[in-house]
Amino acid sequence: MSEQLKKSSTLGGIDIDHDYCVKIPYNLILDTMRGIDTWNENCAKAIEMFGLPGDKYTCRFLKDRIEFWFLEEKDAMMFELTCG
Repeated sequence: MSEQLKKSSTLGGIDIDHDYCVKIPYNLILDTMRGIDTWNENCAKAIEMFGLPGDKYTCRFLKDRIEFWFLEEKDAMMFELTCG
């Protein structure tokens, strides 16, 4: 099937095929006194590692956390070990 014919399959901004979630609470992200990366550094790291959101992962910002949803478990594990 051509890419042009594929329809988006998202639910709440998350691709329904992305089953592996890494949740990063804001209280950890904002605690820069302990050397924990800020939220924008985590987003930059995701882009650096996997490219722009879409094929390999999608993300959404909630009131208490950022969720990164991955297509493959190994990518979620790698991201969690790097940023989680």
